Amino acid sequence: MTDFVNRVFENETVNLDGNSFVDCVMKDCVCVFSGGDMPRLQGNDFIDSRFELHGAANRTLAFLRGFIREGGVMRDIVLEQLGVKDGSEP
Repeated sequence: MTDFVNRVFENETVNLDGNSFVDCVMKDCVCVFSGGDMPRLQGNDFIDSRFELHGAANRTLAFLRGFIREGGVMRDIVLEQLGVKDGSEP
């Protein structure tokens, strides 16, 4: 794990997996999570940046989307795991 504190990232691809970001600024960045160790994100500013899921993280999202599209009990299970109840936000 790499610890980044008070760092400014600009026009970069930032690998989130397993890293710690505290009070950082990501400006015009692509923040990538690939399904590795969870990152620590605390007090950061994301300015005109976007998030992308790659690898295992992207496959997991596709898997869950499939259940949500199917509806029924599996949809309810996925939404429950995400903490969504009665149409509320997670």
